[in-house]
Amino acid sequence: SYGEPTVTTNLMLVPDTSALTPANLTDLAGYKSLETSLLPAADFEKLVDPSDFCAYRNFSLSFSARPQSPAGAIITHRVSGEPREPQMDRIAKTGMHALITTNCGNLTGFR
Repeated sequence: SYGEPTVTTNLMLVPDTSALTPANLTDLAGYKSLETSLLPAADFEKLVDPSDFCAYRNFSLSFSARPQSPAGAIITHRVSGEPREPQMDRIAKTGMHALITTNCGNLTGFR
């Protein structure tokens, strides 16, 4: 046995040097609306409303799952310009997964 399936993420915003300005760096420091989410592809429409990916929550726009989504079905991490330790999460269901990147705010000039 190999143990439970896991996924490790270590994501960070990188400024596009051709668009780099002091304002971009200031925006990056407090930006809370870029996220990545991993969810079972077969359950996509049960877990997410494809016409409404963003919701206002905790004073920022962020990825929005359907209210009835079971806990642990979607793994979501905020992406910022700050270096972080890699984060490991247990995958609740085997099979093909969808990786979604959402930018629910208005930050531009990054890749």
